[in-house]
Amino acid sequence: MLAIMLPLQIPATDYHTGGEPFRIVADPPVPIPGRTVAERRALAIGDPAVQDLRAVLCSEPRGHADMYGGFIVPPDDRGADLGVLFWHKDGFSTACGTAPSRSGPGRLKPAASQPRGPAASTW
Repeated sequence: MLAIMLPLQIPATDYHTGGEPFRIVADPPVPIPGRTVAERRALAIGDPAVQDLRAVLCSEPRGHADMYGGFIVPPDDRGADLGVLFWHKDGFSTACGTAPSRSGPGRLKPAASQPRGPAASTW
């Protein structure tokens, strides 16, 4: 099995909402394959490179046992601007109750948050 070397720096944005940390990785440095967010989650669970990335992000010097985060991935819904693959110290989850307020378009790099369509607006 080939090991994937993670970069020394992983660009991320940290937020704190109601006592809960959330780390957004808008451009994950390892491939996360799949056609849908659910499929990406299922494949990520068994992917050592994605699991290593998740573990590093939870435990690096600013990480801790309650760290929660999300990898921004392509949406699988035509009405969505982005998809989010949620993770925490124990693995991946299907949702996060407070994450939407921290992962919306105004929180991401401009290329990932451009409004689309005639009724699009920014936050």
